Amino acid sequence: MATTKKKTAKKAAKKTTKKAAPKKTERKQWDKFPKPSPKDVLRSINMRFGDAGPVIREASEAWDASDLRRPSGIPSLDLAMGGGLVAGKVHQFDGPESVGKNYMLYRYFGQVQKQYGDKAVLAMACFEAFIDKHFAQMCGCKVAMSEYDIEVTQRAREARGEEPLTKAEIKEALSCEEVGVFHIFEGPAESVLDGIIEAVASNVYQLIGIDSWDSMLTAAEDKATMDEIPQVASPATIQTRWAKKVLDSFGVVFRCPECGYSPLEKKVTNYELMNFNWVCPHCSWKGQDPANEVNNTTVYCIRQVRAKLNLSGGKVYGRAYKSDGAYALQHLNHIRVSMHPGSAVRVNKVKVGKEVNWEVTKAKAGAREGATGSFTLYFNPMEVDIAGDMFAQCVKRGVIKSLPQGWYEVPEIETDDGPLRVHGKDKLIDMIEREEELMEELRTLLYIHADLAHVRLK
Repeated sequence: MATTKKKTAKKAAKKTTKKAAPKKTERKQWDKFPKPSPKDVLRSINMRFGDAGPVIREASEAWDASDLRRPSGIPSLDLAMGGGLVAGKVHQFDGPESVGKNYMLYRYFGQVQKQYGDKAVLAMACFEAFIDKHFAQMCGCKVAMSEYDIEVTQRAREARGEEPLTKAEIKEALSCEEVGVFHIFEGPAESVLDGIIEAVASNVYQLIGIDSWDSMLTAAEDKATMDEIPQVASPATIQTRWAKKVLDSFGVVFRCPECGYSPLEKKVTNYELMNFNWVCPHCSWKGQDPANEVNNTTVYCIRQVRAKLNLSGGKVYGRAYKSDGAYALQHLNHIRVSMHPGSAVRVNKVKVGKEVNWEVTKAKAGAREGATGSFTLYFNPMEVDIAGDMFAQCVKRGVIKSLPQGWYEVPEIETDDGPLRVHGKDKLIDMIEREEELMEELRTLLYIHADLAHVRLK
């Protein structure tokens, strides 16, 4: 017992001798001081740096046009892209020669003309060769031809050992009325690329095509003689600079809400009170809420590819070719499609078409990376079996139901006798091809079933 009392006494002594902890110095609570509101910060930034419109906005006021698409008209490809090429972005089609890259460009042109009619505004930058108007017409693009264009086409066909255009073909080519406006860029690469930047910033064009990156001739290369070595990688340097500048030209355009003029001017009345207005130099409107216009210009770029040469005798891994050029363009592309040649289509040993395989190798805004497919491109006339592709996609997604004994039904399309029913696959495909209204109804239903009901084409 005595030992226990001694231990308790020692503990008590320790407790009494223990020094009290010093009081912590109180720190000032900076969060007690008033802070500017987010709205004040937004207003201050716009007053200091917004020379032609706001540089910072509420998230609810910022939007883009990803729901607006430029379709090819080929259902399987459009669905893989989330409805088509995204408006207001840059896209790339690459692949080896004679695979159909130019055909797709002219097809996209034709689809824009179909959607916008006389309000279609198109442009094409010709780095590789001047536009083949006859071929463009064959692909569905309505571009005007002249007598001289016919003469040039005849010379080219003769040089290639092809049959000249018949009188009927010449008459058809000359009678083709241009739909909307079609502009051609040509000249030194630097001038053309600067022109494209300004064209994009204008937000006037629905689609601009570039044919092709790998054929552009820079001023440095143009001035160098054949025994001189031009600046190394000058095309890639130009393309990298262009990629940065064109992204800026895709930015929102701020306009006067009354007359639509741009750019606006900023008038600051009091820096301390953050009083300022944007002023229209055209109609003298002034205020804090200019109208914003999202850029809808779409750019379609063609890129050639380089074969992976088997120099060491070993196996070539991956693709048989690769896409070269400025690496910045790889990041710039919103959707990239790689095209591959397929087997030839022959009738009585005569080649009448070819199979074109495609793969989405880069995808944003609803496109499906890695999606693959194919279509058959026929030569005379130049066309794709759209009706067959539409039938296949509609069956795949349940728009068209397969019934016993070879019947097919479209439950959501009503006729006087009930849902549309057709006996035989070939008969239904033929009906889709002949009746444009049925084709469009199926396209609308297909987009709905593919969760693309939000997509608009104009």
